Amino acid sequence: QGKILDAIVSGQLIIPSATFTNTSGVSTTTPARAVPPLGAYVSGGITKDLSAGIGMFTPYGLTVGWPQGWEGRSLITYASLATYDINPTLAYKLGPVRIGAGVQIVYATVDLQQDIALPGGTFGKTQLGADAWGVGANAGIQLEAIPKVLSFGLAYRSTVVLNFDGAAHFEGFPQTLQSVFHDQPGTSRFVLPDS
Repeated sequence: QGKILDAIVSGQLIIPSATFTNTSGVSTTTPARAVPPLGAYVSGGITKDLSAGIGMFTPYGLTVGWPQGWEGRSLITYASLATYDINPTLAYKLGPVRIGAGVQIVYATVDLQQDIALPGGTFGKTQLGADAWGVGANAGIQLEAIPKVLSFGLAYRSTVVLNFDGAAHFEGFPQTLQSVFHDQPGTSRFVLPDS
């Protein structure tokens, strides 16, 4: 007995902010930018003891953009990392013990931008954009020590390796430098830690 289908939608509103103060005491603050991590989860019983579910959520990610022309523009003007996790899971009940396991399917994007100082006080612009897919696993166990009153549980989520594949784009560079600063492929590796 119990609920046949459970559905949950969750959300948060994160507004990151960073401030840089130079040696002269002049400060630059990033504009307010909302980063709303969202989640949706659906689960249901297949039999009396076997259940299945799927979750879709954004476990990691952040976006920071600096004002145009700020003094650290040659280091960074914009940075964004977003991950999207799809997690189908099965769970089985053995008396007071519940055991579950699932697969993590992760899609991630990265966008990095900066200006490059050129002779004569001008700047060129560069942008690196890439995406990646990764796969991991998760498992958990729960013991219902006192029915409907007290439970104990353990959960584990594996590492996920993301091998980003993308391209670097350059613009605003004089003809004499375009042999060095030209569009080209870019790769990187990022590891989501286990927990």
